[in-house]
Amino acid sequence: MPKNMKVGYTPISANILDLDEAFRLAVELQLDFVELAYDLQEILPSSQPVQKVKELKAATGVGVTVHLPYLELNLASLFEGVRKVSVERMQQAFEYTSSVEALNSVLHGGRIPERHPLILQAARGQLLRSLEVLKSPGIPVTLENTHINPLEFLQGKEELQEMSQYAGFGVCLDVGHALIEGGEEQIADYWTLPHITHLHLQDNLGLQDDHFALGRGKINWQNHQKHLQDFSGTVCLEISGGPEDVRHSAAFLRELLGTTALP
Repeated sequence: MPKNMKVGYTPISANILDLDEAFRLAVELQLDFVELAYDLQEILPSSQPVQKVKELKAATGVGVTVHLPYLELNLASLFEGVRKVSVERMQQAFEYTSSVEALNSVLHGGRIPERHPLILQAARGQLLRSLEVLKSPGIPVTLENTHINPLEFLQGKEELQEMSQYAGFGVCLDVGHALIEGGEEQIADYWTLPHITHLHLQDNLGLQDDHFALGRGKINWQNHQKHLQDFSGTVCLEISGGPEDVRHSAAFLRELLGTTALP
């Protein structure tokens, strides 16, 4: 891989819930990190305890990133009680992210009940209130493009840039999400954003969030080869289907980058 790029994968997307197994696959594929799901940590605190994560990091040399919570959480909620609880859960997730010394983390911008102008205006105010509390954290946080349907609040490059800069976050570009939002043109537009420090790589057919292995959907990866080769940051293979699809995607990415494939 390029010198300043770190590549990992998301175990929960690949249906791997055992932490030891997750790190073993990363070692096998010579990956740099695994992306832990904080939602899983909330549901099953014994699944990713801080001490166990630290022990596996020390034993394997594999780091971690953290996908911050998004299930039943909405930082842009029009319901103030929901918004407040969402901020509290995010603060707890920030503490966990700091404790495991994550290389990076990923945050979603919230959802709305419908795209009515008054609702959009109110949701914007609520998200800004949430980010005011969460802004300038002592951990690396990136805000992800998630507009894969009309109910995902943040839409387009300008809104993502505005909110990420307001909060002092980086940007997480999910290439598959961008394809769903607006095709190859939308992906190209997102690549012009400053402060992209984390990538989610997955493939799909442009209709829904399939998380196919790379090369098995409609993304024209050759269009993005130069951006990937020049990228300095963390790159997460967010692939469903199981370990074999992760293996395929790691090999696909290495070939795309022109680096030596695994034996």
